[in-house]
Amino acid sequence: PATITPSTATWAPPGAPASSGLSRSWRLNSRPPPRARRRPAKEETAEEETKAAPDAMYHGLAWGDIPDDTRAAYVALGYDEAYWNGEEEDPATSAMAWMELTAEEQEAATILGYDESSWCSPDDPACGSEFEHFLTPDLEAGYADLIKFEDDGVVVHDYAARVGMPEHLVPTLRKYAEDMGLWRIMENMLYEDPLEPANARWFNHFHSPYQTTDNPAQLRNFTWGAVRPAKNWKSDMHWFHTADELSHEDSLRALARGGFDSVLRGIGKRFGLKTLHVDKLGFIVVTNCQRGYLHTDFENVGGGAFNFLFGINSPEDGGPELIFETEDKMRRGEVYYGANAGILVGDGTRHRTRECDHRASHQVRITAFIYLVDLNDDNLHDVIAYSPFSISSPPYQERRKWTWTQRGRHWNQNNGSVSLINDVGRKPFNVSDVWDNCDKSKCRSGNQQVSVDEGYDMRTQNVVGLYLPGWIAAELGEGGRDLFTITLNNLKTLLRLCQQSSGAPFALAISLSASIGFRDRCSVRQDGPRRPAPQLIQAHRPRPARPHDRPSDPARARPQLHTHFTDTPITG
Repeated sequence: PATITPSTATWAPPGAPASSGLSRSWRLNSRPPPRARRRPAKEETAEEETKAAPDAMYHGLAWGDIPDDTRAAYVALGYDEAYWNGEEEDPATSAMAWMELTAEEQEAATILGYDESSWCSPDDPACGSEFEHFLTPDLEAGYADLIKFEDDGVVVHDYAARVGMPEHLVPTLRKYAEDMGLWRIMENMLYEDPLEPANARWFNHFHSPYQTTDNPAQLRNFTWGAVRPAKNWKSDMHWFHTADELSHEDSLRALARGGFDSVLRGIGKRFGLKTLHVDKLGFIVVTNCQRGYLHTDFENVGGGAFNFLFGINSPEDGGPELIFETEDKMRRGEVYYGANAGILVGDGTRHRTRECDHRASHQVRITAFIYLVDLNDDNLHDVIAYSPFSISSPPYQERRKWTWTQRGRHWNQNNGSVSLINDVGRKPFNVSDVWDNCDKSKCRSGNQQVSVDEGYDMRTQNVVGLYLPGWIAAELGEGGRDLFTITLNNLKTLLRLCQQSSGAPFALAISLSASIGFRDRCSVRQDGPRRPAPQLIQAHRPRPARPHDRPSDPARARPQLHTHFTDTPITG
C-alpha cells in the first residue's frame, strides 16, 4: 500500500455559472427584478410579472434610491448597480433553486420578501420534486447516442450523450485505484476525515500498480489531490484527481488497459471532432447530497471539450445519479449511469448531482470523470479556464503551453494509429521561471522569510523522471523502451548513465531543491539520430497559493519557481 502524507490548503472552486441567457423583455417597464428566472404564464405581461414579485416596489427605482439594507440584499444575491442598469448578465443566483442558495443568500432573499415558495413560480421546473426520464437503450462499446426524453424523444442538449463502454473498463479502473491505495482513502475519508467546504488536500508517495521492480530506489512516487467544493454544493462531495504529471501519465495506462480507445473513437466520430486527448482523470465521491448544484463543466469551447462520467461503485438502492436540464430551463430529467454506458457532458450542458444519502449503510458513491478535449487555437483559453484540476497549478502561460503539448495524443480522425495503446506521450516544451534572477533571498512572505519546515507544500520531491516515447505501448506488450526514475543523491550516477546509453538520444531535466525552494538547473543531452522527443516529467510540485502570497505591491510578491526544461548541452 502507498505511504500517504496529506497536506491541506484552502481552495477556491471554479467561477460562477455563466449567464442564464433569459429573455430581457421585462426590462421594458421596470428595473431588473431579482428573481429573473421566474417565467410568467403566456398571458401574463412583463409588467404583471414585475408586480407579482415580492420586491416589485423597488423595480422602478434608480439604484441610488433603493434603501441601504435592501440594496445590500440585492448585492448579496449578485444584483449590483451595473446589473441594475442593464450592463451585466444575470447573476448565478438567477439560475438557482432555493435550496441551492447559501444561507447568506437565503437571508438576503428573505429581506427582499422571498421565501422558498415565492422564490420560484409554480411552473418553474427548478422548484419541482418530480423529474422526467430519459431513453436508456443498450449500447455497443463506442456507440454514442444523444440523450432523449423518454416520452417524446426530444434531445436534452446537443452535447449530452450516453456512450457504450467496453465491459472491462470499470473493473480495470477500480482495480487500479485499489492496488494504488486510493480506493481505501475514497471509501473512508468522507466518514473519518472529510475536508471542510472549499478546501483541498494532496496525497503524495502513491506508487503505480503497474511497477514490477522490487528496488525501492526505482519506485516512482506521484501525487493525487482531493477537493471539496463550496457550501452551495449542498453535499459532502469530494473530487479526487491526478495532481502531477507522473500520476496523469500513469492514469493513461489504466485507461489504455481498460479499452477506453473505443470510447474515444465513438465520441470523436459522433461529434465530428478532429482530435481528442485525455486532459484529466479522477473520481467523484459522495455519501450524501441535499441538493445538487446546477452547473456546466465547459462553455464557449466550440463543442470541443467534454466530461465523461460513469459509475465505479454504486450503493444498493442508490437511485438515479444525475440530473439534466434543457437549455431553456423548462425541462429536467434524471438518469442512471448504468453498467454498460457512461454519460458525456459537453459544451454548455446543464447538469447536477441527484439527491442521495448513503450514510445509514456507510456506503459511498464513486463516479469516474474523464476530461476530453479537441484542442485548437480558438478554445484553448476557455478549456484551461474550465479545467480546475491543473497539473501542479503552474502560471497561466505555462499551463497554456503544457495543455497545448497534449493536443491530439489519443485520437485523430485522419490517423487511425493514434490511440492510448500507441500513445508516444506529449510534445516537449520549455518552462521558465516567472521571475528573473530568482534566488533564495527573494523567497519571502511579507516581511517573514519562509522556511522549508513550515510545511510539506514548500518541499520538492527530488525525483527526476525520464519518460521515453513508447513506454506505455511497451508496458502493454507492443514494443518500445522503458521508463525509469532515479533520485538526485548521486549526480555522477546520472552522468554515467548518459555515457552508457549507446546511441539512444534523450534529454534530462533536473530540479534541485535548496533550503528555501531555490533550485539549480541543468540538463544533459547526448548527440545521435533524432527520434520523437522524450517526455520530461515535472519534478517540482509548488505549493498552492495562500492569501498572503498575493500582496497588492508586486515588488513584494512571492516569486513562483517552476522547473526549467532545456535542450542546452552540458560541456566540460
